[in-house]
Amino acid sequence: MPSPIAHGSIVMLAQPALGAAWRDSTKAQRVLISLMALFICGMPDLDIFIGLARTGDAFAEHGYQTHSVLISPVVGVGFAVLAAAIAPTFREKRSLFRAFLIGTALYALHVVMDYLTHDSRGVGVLWPLVPQRFASPVPLFVGVEHGEWWLWKQHVLTASTELVFAAGVWFIGRRMLRSRWYRGGPLRSDR
Repeated sequence: MPSPIAHGSIVMLAQPALGAAWRDSTKAQRVLISLMALFICGMPDLDIFIGLARTGDAFAEHGYQTHSVLISPVVGVGFAVLAAAIAPTFREKRSLFRAFLIGTALYALHVVMDYLTHDSRGVGVLWPLVPQRFASPVPLFVGVEHGEWWLWKQHVLTASTELVFAAGVWFIGRRMLRSRWYRGGPLRSDR
């Protein structure tokens, strides 16, 4: 599974994608919404604590029930409601719907990224409708070796590739923030 570096970097795309409501919020409101988005990016990994509480093995059930894309819309509703509670700019119907889509996408992207990890035991992408785990035949991420922490070369490779991924996400996010669409120019689609 990818580390928090790759998962958390997606927030850099969520911020400009939230559009005018994000741009017109106060700095404090943007910080709170960003922290909430960062939490959602890692939310599927809460199953580590569930496994620890149930069996004493943190990774016994990792990547299963909480790694279902079917949970994503529920998380999206929660994100939209909390964004509207934090920043009045999100209370407008279009902004609220956009926040719902972004919250849904943040959770779902975590699941997809875990699915796209090399040498993974798979994730429960469609749990509870389909109870088995699925792994991608074409992996994009090296992944963290939870059970073999002493494999430092593996961790260096994981961190290196994910830092490159995060740099690419940062570059795209910066381009989005500088676009005329985001700044409210003639290409803006949320009017």
